[in-house]
Amino acid sequence: MGLFDKIKDAVTEDDAERAAKAKEIADTAQEAAADAQARADQARQSAEELAAKADPTAAAEAARAEEAARSATEAAAATQQQLEASVAAQAEQTQLAAAQAADAQAEAAAAATHAAHEAHVAHAARQASARAKPRTYTVVKGDTLSEIGQKFGVSWRAIAELNHIENPDLIHPGQVFTIPED
Repeated sequence: MGLFDKIKDAVTEDDAERAAKAKEIADTAQEAAADAQARADQARQSAEELAAKADPTAAAEAARAEEAARSATEAAAATQQQLEASVAAQAEQTQLAAAQAADAQAEAAAAATHAAHEAHVAHAARQASARAKPRTYTVVKGDTLSEIGQKFGVSWRAIAELNHIENPDLIHPGQVFTIPED
């Protein structure tokens, strides 16, 4: 798993946890609003019944109950609005973090593509240079085909085959070998 995947997972887990908590709070607020609405409805019904009986004390009590129900409904609505705003803010933060992670991944991919291109260009330049002039090596005292091959990054067998060497153990100082391309 790459660095950006780990960052993305960390950001996503935190945002997912925050979103779950916000949803839980929103659900609780919605239940509280429903309860407040039910109590308000009961209070209104009681107020109407008492008013119908024309009891002056009951009418005042009914008015207070009506006002309490209205206040509870308004408070529940305000809480619901605050929670919706909080959830929206959390969603915006999650989207921003995801966009930033995507931008970082895109930048990393572009950098990797650029590096691969540069490596390819460098390799092509080396090959073109090697084709322009054949590589040769003049044997010095103590050389072996294995050492010469290691020096140029090719196998001793390839050198022996290209230079028609019948016995690879018999090479002499002053011999000039053509070195095969990689």
